This record gives sequence, structure tokens and C-alpha cells, in this order.
Amino acid sequence: MNYRRRLPIPVPPAQHETVASYLARLANLHGLDPGELWQQASTPQPGTRRRVINPSLLAAITGRPAEHLARALPELRRPGPDWQAWRHQPQPGCPRCDARHDGGPVTRLLPHHRYVCTRHRYWIGPPDAGQPATPLGPELADIVQAQRRHLRLLRRHGPAATYDAVLTGFLLCGHLWTDQPGDWDGPWQRWTRRAEILIPPGTESSQFSAARIFAAAYPEAVTPGRPHRLARLAQPRRRRPRPATAVHRRDRAAARPARLPARRHR
Repeated sequence: MNYRRRLPIPVPPAQHETVASYLARLANLHGLDPGELWQQASTPQPGTRRRVINPSLLAAITGRPAEHLARALPELRRPGPDWQAWRHQPQPGCPRCDARHDGGPVTRLLPHHRYVCTRHRYWIGPPDAGQPATPLGPELADIVQAQRRHLRLLRRHGPAATYDAVLTGFLLCGHLWTDQPGDWDGPWQRWTRRAEILIPPGTESSQFSAARIFAAAYPEAVTPGRPHRLARLAQPRRRRPRPATAVHRRDRAAARPARLPARRHR
């Protein structure tokens, strides 16, 4: 069978889906072998045994314009995206978004600034291996709002500066949450409250996830100016110098060496 003829079931790719995930779903829906479908949609790379997806061939198979496929499939974009702004590990996304796409599970390549599906209120990353997305109830609305602030930071400062700022924010939150300087109130109390909602006490053995710990601190990590304030909290508290009184000024004056009179020149 020549698979380069248009497949009968029109299946669009999901946004940010990997090419392998899209071809696997096409193959499942049409009862085809995924490896053979890959062969039909790819061309050999000169001088190697590798084959790369040919957008024109994939467009002929799916009946979708190559530029439309490239908008959804990052690997087909020419020129390619700035991969430093993307996670290196493919992952599942929001389960409710993925449920709209037939043919099997959807695997996506997500940029670093995508942590929450704000439409369906799911924490989607960065996930642990095998960890499903985490629903965010009404009591965790501040985590959903934090994603919107994160996107505003991205528009204002660009992906590189935003990535560095948010990573610094997470590191400071982790330092403070571990040390909790003093017994006075601080943001770590909010982090503990959110963590107990995401991982209810008594369910740690089955529900614990590093991704959910990140979610607990996410609102403070992405708040503009908050990492700078957190850095001040992380510094050891210093005793302020007391203002000088009249007695102090007198004692300091007495401790100064006597000034010799100026010599006259003859």
C-alpha cells in the first residue's frame, strides 16, 4: 500500500506535539505500522542512516498544508525554534486538552515558561517521570494566576532572562523553605499550606512529587521583584548599629589622639 496517498481520517496535530507522537496516533487510527508510516513520511539524510521527516510528504499524507503542520509541530519549523527556551524531555500535557485528540496519548515538547494549563487548571510541569498532571482546585487559584504573571515576564524580558529569574526564584524559595530563618511569619507558611493541599498528609508515599513541591512555591518564584525580596530574607539578620548619643560622641572624642599644634615657619 502506498501510504503517501491521503489518509482517510483527518487528524490534526496537537499544539507542541512531537512528530513521533503525531505519527503514532495516525498509525493507530488507520491500523498501520508506525515504523512503515515513518518511512513513508521521511527521507534519508545524506551520508547517514538517519531519516528525517519531510514536511511535504507529511502534508501529502495528512492533507494538511506543511505550514499548518509546522505551526503545531515544533520539530518541523524552519528555521527551528530556540531550543534553549524549550524543555529537552517530551512530556504529556493537560489531560483535558489531550482528550480532544484521537488515536492515543499525546506527547508534547513544551517551552520552559509553560507550567499551568490556565484553561483547565492543571499543573503540567516540569513533571516527574510518569507523574500525571495535577488538578488545581479553587484553593490553589494563586498558582493559576502565577502562570499569567510568568507569561507577562516573558513578553517583557524575553525567554533567557525570564528563565534565569524564575530559576533563581525557585532556588531562593527552596533555601528559605529548608532553613526558615527565625520563628517569624514568612512565605514558607504559604508553601506548606499549598503543599498539604497538593500532597495531603498521610498520602506522601503515593502522592509525593517534586513537581508538586515546585507548584507550591511557583507564585512567589514568578512574582516580579519577589526573588530580590526573598534574597534579602535569606541573608542572616544583622543587628542595626545604635544611634550615637552624647555620651558616645564624648567617648569617641576622648579616644582620638591629641592634635599637635601647627609649627610656625621662621
